[in-house]
Amino acid sequence: MTLSGSAFQIFVERSLFLICHLPSISVSVNNNNNNNNNNGAPPWQSGRALTWDVTVATTLADSYVPASFVTAAAAAEAAASREEVKYSDLPASFSFQPIAVD
Repeated sequence: MTLSGSAFQIFVERSLFLICHLPSISVSVNNNNNNNNNNGAPPWQSGRALTWDVTVATTLADSYVPASFVTAAAAAEAAASREEVKYSDLPASFSFQPIAVD
């Protein structure tokens, strides 16, 4: 089965609801957002809203081939690290969790 990034996002949202009973809302948060409001998302940890970004990395991309040849999940780990840097300046009302698969 092959899922696109957006289909995987929907899968994650539904799984969180079915397994954790955690309702979710889709919001667009960019790094220029100075609003410390969590946009109505339910609190998850320490009163912060759980926020995630789904990344599907391909191990066949030129930038991932050397690392993927040596270590399983290297492409996903690299993608997750980039996402953590990308969202490092989110307001403190969010708890960011990268989700990366390859």
